[in-house]
Amino acid sequence: MNQSIRERYRDEIDQFFQGKTHFGTNRERGFIWVAQHRGVDTLTIEPPEGGQYEVAVRFLDLDRDGRPVWAGYQSDRLLGRNTHGH
Repeated sequence: MNQSIRERYRDEIDQFFQGKTHFGTNRERGFIWVAQHRGVDTLTIEPPEGGQYEVAVRFLDLDRDGRPVWAGYQSDRLLGRNTHGH
């Protein structure tokens, strides 16, 4: 597969940044979940062919008008540090 994990799971990443917290298991998509930490959430993906990828990190922020929005970062692979296994 030439498609990156980030490209392959673009819809899930978009939903994550819209506030979705539950994804579940799917034969075609694998196991997808949100690991919640103190003030920061991580989108974790285990594709059906194996491996585990943390592809996005979000935190609640305010937009220019003061409304709450999910902000953060996405990558093909985020490596955690002191995240207790997430």
